[in-house]
This record gives sequence, C-alpha cells and structure tokens, in this order.
Amino acid sequence: MKFFTAFILSCSLCFGASDNQKVAAVIIGEAGGEGEIGMQAVANVIANRKGTPVEVISKRYQFCAARSVIIDQTETWDELVDRRKHHPRWGLALEMAERIYELPDVT
Repeated sequence: MKFFTAFILSCSLCFGASDNQKVAAVIIGEAGGEGEIGMQAVANVIANRKGTPVEVISKRYQFCAARSVIIDQTETWDELVDRRKHHPRWGLALEMAERIYELPDVT
C-alpha cells in the first residue's frame, strides 16, 4: 500500500504541471503579494481574454510572471510551478485557477 500511495503522490512529476497549476503560478507571480482581491483580479483578466486560460498566459508580453518561460526561456513551466508552489497563497491561487470562470469579476 505504501508503494501505491507514493506512486500516486509522485505522478504529477511524471506528467508535468497541469494547466491549472500554470495559471495558478501566473496568479501568484502577478499578485501573490496583493492578497485575495488582487489575485482574483488577475484571474478575472485571464478569464476575460479570448482563448483558454493557458493560451492567454502563454501569449508573449502579456504577463510578466510567465516571462521566464515564454520569452526568456530560462525555465520550463514545471520549474516555474515548482518555485511558486511554496508561496503561502498557493492553495488559494490553485483554487482560483480551477474555478476561473465562476469567480465574481472584480475588475
């Protein structure tokens, strides 16, 4: 049972960062220090633009928080997500990313 549990917990490493994790990483990078309303505003901006959330955050020159992946190419999405996962508001950002089209618009 321990092996199975360890395998399940490590599966995210096998498949890489999910779309929601990528969006959460951008929310943290753009407004993690701004609190819940600031983070929600970033999520609203992403939701209000044309395309899927990942398409929106992957466009050049749109979000500084994704610059290292999209423009500079100094890290991968997986590396960016791994860095941002340690932020104290990571859980909130991930929840916002998962419910991005359900959030009230504060912008």
